[in-house]
Amino acid sequence: MISRRSFLVGGLAAAVPLSVPVNAAAEVGPRPSRAPALRIPRTQSRARSRRAGGTRVTATAFPLSHLGLAWTGDDAAVRLRTRSGWSDWRPARGCRAGGDDTAEAGGTALIHAADAIGYEVQAGGGAVAAVELNTVDGPLVTVGAPPGVLPAAAGNTTLDDGPRYLSRAAWGADESRRVTTLANGAPNPLSFYSVSTLTVHHEGNAYDTTLEDAHVRALYAYQTTPAAQGGSGLDDLGYHLLIGAEGTVYEGRWSGTDLVPVFGAGAGPDGRPQMVNGAHLPGFNAGNIGVCLLGDYTDAAPAAAAYRSLAAVLATLADACGLDPTATTRYVNPADVANPTRTDPPRSATVRTVTTHRDWHAANPAAGATDCPGTAFHPTMDRVRRDVADLMTRF
Repeated sequence: MISRRSFLVGGLAAAVPLSVPVNAAAEVGPRPSRAPALRIPRTQSRARSRRAGGTRVTATAFPLSHLGLAWTGDDAAVRLRTRSGWSDWRPARGCRAGGDDTAEAGGTALIHAADAIGYEVQAGGGAVAAVELNTVDGPLVTVGAPPGVLPAAAGNTTLDDGPRYLSRAAWGADESRRVTTLANGAPNPLSFYSVSTLTVHHEGNAYDTTLEDAHVRALYAYQTTPAAQGGSGLDDLGYHLLIGAEGTVYEGRWSGTDLVPVFGAGAGPDGRPQMVNGAHLPGFNAGNIGVCLLGDYTDAAPAAAAYRSLAAVLATLADACGLDPTATTRYVNPADVANPTRTDPPRSATVRTVTTHRDWHAANPAAGATDCPGTAFHPTMDRVRRDVADLMTRF
């Protein structure tokens, strides 16, 4: 049973009821001093600019742990070369995250490369860019978290009745990768909105679960690499929270220097906590929390541990935001409503309050066609909603 001592305050010494506003650090305990230094392998990265039709690299500068791809046009396929030779071709697929201004057709994928020293990518009728990554074998470097961020020692927490939670500091986020300044030199501010929907994604590719922290760092590096160089072109992780195959919950998008993931900026006009704007669903991000299951659930549903953590996370978020997980919501993009220069009607869709990437596309094709969160997992979403509602009655 999940109690009020939820993952949102999992690193704190005291139990905090969810009725306490989750966006004010002063109300959930004192801020810690600067987080202890964490030493992690330096992310090795090399970008390959976009090439028409595809790209072939027979010898990389370093063995890869991951290969990030971004392509235009039709579906892409990839094969890897290790010291044992070339693998078979396989489709490149992944959940296409993006900001509300993401409009380019095509796809993106982060491929688990497992010591690949070469690769080939093909995209019929389009162009491919690639970013070569290794988040496992690089020289150790110190990653220091900014003041006020949950320390690694506290963030690496297994609750007695809830999921294990890792803050950004605990999984080794290099905060210098976040885009804090725009190209014109102006600050890149965070935006906050009251929450109306919760969206479930899957990443769309298998990964090495024994190196899960390194995989999260690779996803972070990949999503913050420009699209023309093989990444997603985001200013930070697109998802608010990520859930590993064994149920560990990872803090995703940066939301400020308080102790709590996802939320910040005080209560909204409706008195409910406000979420930081993410970049997980092009056109429909504001007011929409994105939770991503790491891995690929095209052919198999998540294991029990990941499912339990997903239900706990969704129940905690729904309770904190006053949402009914079994309801339907008429979503109207609040960022569009607040934009005085917008001439088109605000983007909108009627979706389940707890929904999926695929269901957004069914409600509004502008959300982009996708199988996310996987053809094996998607049919279980009504069960997810019932289990979330049941958990909420036990808080």
